Order: sequence, then structure tokens, then C-alpha cells
Amino acid sequence: MNNNKDFAVFGIIEKIDGGIPLIMEKGDFQSGEKWKLPGGRPAKINDSKREALKRKVFRKIKIVVIPGEVIFKKAIIKEKRVGHNFIVMRAEYSYGDPIAIKHEIKKVELFSREEIKNMIHKGVILENHAAALEKFFR
Repeated sequence: MNNNKDFAVFGIIEKIDGGIPLIMEKGDFQSGEKWKLPGGRPAKINDSKREALKRKVFRKIKIVVIPGEVIFKKAIIKEKRVGHNFIVMRAEYSYGDPIAIKHEIKKVELFSREEIKNMIHKGVILENHAAALEKFFR
């Protein structure tokens, strides 16, 4: 059985006007403002990873996606135990215009692969999200 403490799922969404959407959340972050992939923890206890990704992407940036395979997975350790699994899935764009809809999203933008590679090099994408994107680009 899944519960919302087991995993957080994010998507690398392709085929939106040649770009991949990244989001920046509102808030005061120790590492400064950084970009990340859209997604998050499931809202419903019994959501599968695919359902959670579809729901979170739609709720945060108002686009519909078709989830694909898992391309990156990492256990996030908190207080010397696994807090949750960080999972990144490939997702295909279906329809909708990406907009920052949720109150915690500051902005959403589309970036080319080259722009994202430069952003990773500059350190402006969260570490685990950057690692997933690097693996995706290989």
C-alpha cells in the first residue's frame, strides 16, 4: 500500500513547443531559489506513481501528461532513515498551457535541453532534479 510519505514523483515532460517545463516554488530556501521538475507527493493515499504524477502536474501547472517509465530513483535519507523515495518519470505532453496555478509555484518556464544543461552547470536546479535530468539527457 502506498501512502504519501513513501514517495515523491516528478516528471520530465517532453514535446511542449520544444521545451521541458521547470518550476520555481515560492518560499525562503536556504540554498536560494532553484528550479525543479513539476510533481510532488501523492495527494491521495492509494495513488500509483503514474496517477500521482498526472494529478500533481495538472494541479501545479495545468497540463495533462501521459506518464512513462521511471528514469531515476533515489532514497531520500532523513534522520538516518529513508524518508521517502524520490522518483522521476518520463512523461509525454498531452494538452494544456503550462501556467503556475498553485499558490506555492512562483513561475513555470519551458527550457531547451541546452539551456537546462547550462542551468545544471550553474547550479540553479535542485541537486536531485539535476541528477535526473543529466541521466535523461544521456
